[in-house]
Amino acid sequence: MVFKQLKEYEYNHFTKLLIQNGHKDGLDASFSITMKVNDGEYIIKIQPSKKLRIYALQALVVYRSKNEVEMALNTDNVLLLSLLNILLYQGV
Repeated sequence: MVFKQLKEYEYNHFTKLLIQNGHKDGLDASFSITMKVNDGEYIIKIQPSKKLRIYALQALVVYRSKNEVEMALNTDNVLLLSLLNILLYQGV
């Protein structure tokens, strides 16, 4: 799990985008965002907090072949921070 501290206007803008584009599962506090980076596909769990922080909790790496889809859970902080930075760059 990694986080980024944002300024108030960045946090407000990004959380609006999360609500519009993210997916929530039931009563889960986090949002799932699907991202494509180069040839890879990732489903990243993002959770905003009240202290103007955005947390990246985990990422699912999606492997697609002709007949099946496989997913692998990735909690590597380097990958999570990279994906979070890409999201923030695109959203803020």
